[in-house]
Amino acid sequence: MCVAGVVAVPSLLFDVLLSSNPHRQASSSSAVVPVLSGCVRLLRALARDNDIIQRRILDRLEALLDVHAVHDDIALLVRDVRASVISFIYDS
Repeated sequence: MCVAGVVAVPSLLFDVLLSSNPHRQASSSSAVVPVLSGCVRLLRALARDNDIIQRRILDRLEALLDVHAVHDDIALLVRDVRASVISFIYDS
């Protein structure tokens, strides 16, 4: 896969996640939740050992926390990024 494609994937995932308005009925419908959950799980996988994506997640953390339909998945994402950042700080 080309580098430009890899860079674009997190942006697309953020677009999908952050375009789901938590105040609309559709964002919590059963059809949307698996899509949002899949986006968060893919973002989580991409963030492993990737400082750039982890920084992008931290930059959008407040907005991500507003995606109420998948709080459990977002909590795991934040835990993974937090653990990685703490590990980096203590290793430096």
